[in-house]
Amino acid sequence: MALLLALLSAVSVLLIVVGLARQAGLSSSSLASRLERYAGRQVQRAAPPVTPRSASLRAGTRAAQERIDRALGGSSYAMRVQRELSKANLRITVAEYLMFQVGSVIICFIIGLIIFRQPLLGVLCGFGGYLIPGIYVKLKQRRRLNQFNSQLGDALVMLANSLRSGYSLAQSMDLVAREGRPPLSEEFHRVNREIALGLSPEEALANLVRRIDSDDLDLVVTAINVQREVGGNLAEILDTIAHTIRERVRLKGDIKALTAQAEYSAYVVAFLPVALAAILWMINRPYMMRLVEDICGWSILACSATLIVAGFFAMRKVAQVEV
Repeated sequence: MALLLALLSAVSVLLIVVGLARQAGLSSSSLASRLERYAGRQVQRAAPPVTPRSASLRAGTRAAQERIDRALGGSSYAMRVQRELSKANLRITVAEYLMFQVGSVIICFIIGLIIFRQPLLGVLCGFGGYLIPGIYVKLKQRRRLNQFNSQLGDALVMLANSLRSGYSLAQSMDLVAREGRPPLSEEFHRVNREIALGLSPEEALANLVRRIDSDDLDLVVTAINVQREVGGNLAEILDTIAHTIRERVRLKGDIKALTAQAEYSAYVVAFLPVALAAILWMINRPYMMRLVEDICGWSILACSATLIVAGFFAMRKVAQVEV
């Protein structure tokens, strides 16, 4: 009993010491971050140890990226990929994206070859790995666009109120950049930075529309450009657009709630056969191998995949209502 109490006391003291040390580390890091933010102090952080092997690996990776950038420089493909990465707010270069894509293809091919033990199925898995980075970029774009659209109505109200109080349009956008939340604050901060570097407000707003593919934002920018050309009360225009956007967001939320069952039914109907095939593959592999050993099995797989994809998109189309 005494030994148990001594052991518990030692563990308690150890936990208290570790907690105090962690709290001191958090306090010092918090103090350093606050000093860096408000006082402009550059805090020196200890760099991680670099071994010769890691240094050579970094140098080789950097050299490969530079070669890819030089090979793709100015091409339409590189410009399109960079535009898609900018829409998703992914701060990587085209060369890095291509390296991720190649790595995903190799990893998925090896995994498919190990699991299915069929070169053709490994190639199909490699093709799926080729699609994974693009799907990830699209998901990031959709999430960022939804966040931007949900914040746009409040930002327009803030713009209109600041214009009524006597601020200029540039000062009002700077207020939105300081008081708003990401991603809207980040985009308006970028607009202000482009204007400060010499672009006209029309050009900066046009770049914003290219980065954010939003119909509501296009309407706002068009209204601002028309008001700068012909005049008028921009605050009232923005109030009207903000009311329209808010009602549209509310209506989209109601429609999404009503069509949620049909949308998730599409996912269940599409992925249930795939999950069932994977379970049967793990339970009775010789039975499922007959599907990949002759042309009849491949024909069945191709028809099944075509029907599953067609049914998935048909159900998704039925559940989508444009507002």
